Amino acid sequence: MFLLQEAEENNVPPPKYSTNMEIAYTVMDFLFASQDASTASLCWLVALMAEHPDVLERVRAEQAAARPDLGKTITGEMLASMPYTRQVVKEVLRYRPPAPMVPQVAMKPFKLTQDYTAPKGAFIIPDIASACKQGYTDGEKFDPDRFSPERKEDVTYASNYLVFGHGPHYCVGKEYAINHLIAFLAILATTLDWTRTRTKDSDWIKYLPTIYPYDTIFTFDWKDQDAAQKKSNRPQRA
Repeated sequence: MFLLQEAEENNVPPPKYSTNMEIAYTVMDFLFASQDASTASLCWLVALMAEHPDVLERVRAEQAAARPDLGKTITGEMLASMPYTRQVVKEVLRYRPPAPMVPQVAMKPFKLTQDYTAPKGAFIIPDIASACKQGYTDGEKFDPDRFSPERKEDVTYASNYLVFGHGPHYCVGKEYAINHLIAFLAILATTLDWTRTRTKDSDWIKYLPTIYPYDTIFTFDWKDQDAAQKKSNRPQRA
């Protein structure tokens, strides 16, 4: 409001981002990033844990130590005591970044390489999926241990981890998204067993426009049979 008033007092055009259309674009960006990208990552988390039961078992072992009473609400302190689960989430995001590319418009000449500078107004599309594999040890492999304190690939190749962007346009929801996925995996791993039914299309990726496993056919079973019985006795909701 202050900027609009200042522009009016100085008889200059208001900032571009203050128009109703630009505000609507920004709101849609937030809605898209908070819903669609998170949904895609949740799907990949379930699929990749089904494909890597050894990783899932390590997550469960960590949960047993960090949350001896599984009925308690997960707190920030609990999240901090789940380093391996955090590694798994970060690797899921690196291995399958939900937004594989994020188009940008150069607001001024932008030096891309030693030999080429994109002119003002150029449409630049960073390849996030490729960047997230560059430098990392066997980058095409799903390997949560790359983010361990011993290997520290998250530090060594931090500038290649473009899942949430880099620099001044870093995603403000980064920590929320990661903690959301950690909490989801913590609860899922200690509540359910599941398997994935593979088809001829299971190794393909679907663009919607964030990326999803091409198919997600899972069979879920309660880990706690008493809990399962209680669930089955509850009235069903429409």
